Amino acid sequence: MSLNIRLFRHSLPTFARISLGKKVNMKPCQAIRSLSLFTMITMHRFWSVGAKNCTIMTTRQRFTQMLGVTEQGHCACAKRDITTEATPPTPPKDPSTVNIEELKAMIAANDIQLIDVREPYELQESGKIPNSVNVPLGDIPDAFTMKPKQFMEKYNAKKPKRKDANIVFHCKAGIRSKHALNQVHQLGFKMSRHYPGGFDDWETCLKRGNQ
Repeated sequence: MSLNIRLFRHSLPTFARISLGKKVNMKPCQAIRSLSLFTMITMHRFWSVGAKNCTIMTTRQRFTQMLGVTEQGHCACAKRDITTEATPPTPPKDPSTVNIEELKAMIAANDIQLIDVREPYELQESGKIPNSVNVPLGDIPDAFTMKPKQFMEKYNAKKPKRKDANIVFHCKAGIRSKHALNQVHQLGFKMSRHYPGGFDDWETCLKRGNQ
């Protein structure tokens, strides 16, 4: 036993040997007993963490819980009532769409070719978004293969170019505009986008702003 104590003591770092033998005025055997007791208490507390009212915990979770720290998304003892759940990541924005804020900014900057694919009677009944050009969904394939002069004569607007990045389609609620978008993408207008909220969303935001 004495040999083991001496070997243990000499295997410790210098500061630990000084602490064991001199500064605290303890004999090696007393220091080892104290250290062993401390180790037993620590290990007992470590393995007791999560033993009651807890889910299964990893070694890291046990250690952080023993220190009184609970990481986000990790389980914790129900008695302490400190369980937290990780916030789900925000899904990335679809690059083929624009939201209401982007649409307003583009209109304010006069940097948009806004195509309304609703039927003409719908515009007469409910109105239209400023700067929009009405090209009904059924006309889209022919309209976007017209000559620029023909497009101007029929729709009183400049025909968009394939490389333009400010082409935006909209309808009433986003369904027809999505179809129009797919059609023009096949025709080579790869940078075009659509406003999925449609006129309904635009009108709702206007009413909300006026309240």
